[in-house]
Amino acid sequence: MTSDPQYLHNPDADASEVMWRSVEGEFPNGSDPLSGGAPRYWVPIPSAELREASSVADMGIWYAIGEAWSQIAIRVSKVDKPRILDIGCGSGKMARFFAMIPGATYLGIDIFKPAIEWSQAAFKPLPNFAFTHFDIHSPLYNGSGKLDVTTARVPAPTASFDLIICGSLFTHLLEPAFKHYLGEVARCLSNQGRAVVSTHNEPQKGKRFSGKETRIDISDAYMLKLAQSHGLRLVEKVGTVFSQEVFVFERMKPHRPRWWRVLRKHP
Repeated sequence: MTSDPQYLHNPDADASEVMWRSVEGEFPNGSDPLSGGAPRYWVPIPSAELREASSVADMGIWYAIGEAWSQIAIRVSKVDKPRILDIGCGSGKMARFFAMIPGATYLGIDIFKPAIEWSQAAFKPLPNFAFTHFDIHSPLYNGSGKLDVTTARVPAPTASFDLIICGSLFTHLLEPAFKHYLGEVARCLSNQGRAVVSTHNEPQKGKRFSGKETRIDISDAYMLKLAQSHGLRLVEKVGTVFSQEVFVFERMKPHRPRWWRVLRKHP
């Protein structure tokens, strides 16, 4: 998916070749000049550096990715006023589209603090939208982070979300963290919730899981096996969206023995 940060297309590139990595001093987490003034009734556009840090600097592509993901999420949702959890939200690329759903509530989580700080200010007029910094240690995005990605609990309540978005999240998680986050998705989903998740599915020959944090690939079969082991059932494989494979999951219904079903039918 082109929503991967631009440096991932050439992870060995010199930092000076990537806009946001070449920033010295305080990160320029302001809005794009095209936003103009201080919008009151619309969400401003993040700076090119912010867009690039979690996606792409190009505004058109950035918008297209956010729109595609939000459309998919809205169409697979089983409720009209969803409670949305966006893990790896960046600077609100998808949130700005969810803001057009009357009655929706939204929690965006990210480890890149400048993106969260910008989003908190940009979405402040929307009381149902919140953004939380997740202090996970990441050499690239959050070097001073104190939490371990393989064990930290996502700062979101259990069984409380009707839509969970994981766009370009699992594409950067090593296997232990990959498994942990699947468990966290299952934990946070409501009984009627749906999770929209993306992966790369071209692992090295003879392997079902391969890669580095810059890009992780997993076979579809192994992805589904891991999801099932964490209590997630495949609803639909959407297909390729901006070069990533997109899946829709929901929580498995608990298995009830036959005698239990008989008792429910004839108490």
